[in-house]
Amino acid sequence: ILQSALASIMDDFIERNEIEHMELMIKSLEKISEDCDGTYFKILCMYYRGIVRWGEGEEREGSEEIEQAVAILRALGYENIAIEYETMYRQFARENNNIKTME
Repeated sequence: ILQSALASIMDDFIERNEIEHMELMIKSLEKISEDCDGTYFKILCMYYRGIVRWGEGEEREGSEEIEQAVAILRALGYENIAIEYETMYRQFARENNNIKTME
């Protein structure tokens, strides 16, 4: 339950473009996922880490992590979830590209 709550909060941070708060939460989610069979949440950590890297200016590396996480979700049969996270990434990237061009 805690893993789902952390993932939901991080989704909200992405949607509000507030990724600066995510690093500590990613570490917490990783720690919780190590203590049990948390493969799904480990994949989400990869995705969230990619978002943070992308937001910090490492677009290529962040995109690779994001795309890898989405591909793993698809390979495991989580197509709907993969589409949801892919869409969230595209919206995040679009908003951040607009912010960068305005600066």
